[in-house]
Amino acid sequence: MAETKTATGTKKEANSQSENVKNLEKPMTQTDVMNMMRANEEFNNTNNVNLTGRVVERYTYPLQPKQVVKDGQPVFDENNEPRFYPQTNYAKIAFSGGETEIVERSDWQIELGSTYQFIGRVGTVKKFGKEETGFIFTDFRANPYMSVA
Repeated sequence: MAETKTATGTKKEANSQSENVKNLEKPMTQTDVMNMMRANEEFNNTNNVNLTGRVVERYTYPLQPKQVVKDGQPVFDENNEPRFYPQTNYAKIAFSGGETEIVERSDWQIELGSTYQFIGRVGTVKKFGKEETGFIFTDFRANPYMSVA
């Protein structure tokens, strides 16, 4: 069969597409179309991150006094006590292709040298007063195929 160009592609492609339409097992209902559109919308707007890596370092930033950005003077509360930034626990995760630093939640029990899958999303995070795009991990899970003795 010779290929001829049409407005929507070659004649061979048009015949192939019409054969695919004929080969549907059943006609599409409105529910099928809505489900297809919902799946397409979900696919295009998903913001999920799953990162599997080994914990190579854990550390804590100590309490730091809050300071006014302009003059560097400490910030005081209503009782005239200095205010502090919260103590934050971090973990450095090594994965295939690099390393990243994540904020460790207080309810997490992760161990140095163990491998975990961290689950979260990409979002805006503050690092030392600057807003950056980064990972926001909300959960983790251990490797189910490795038993802890």
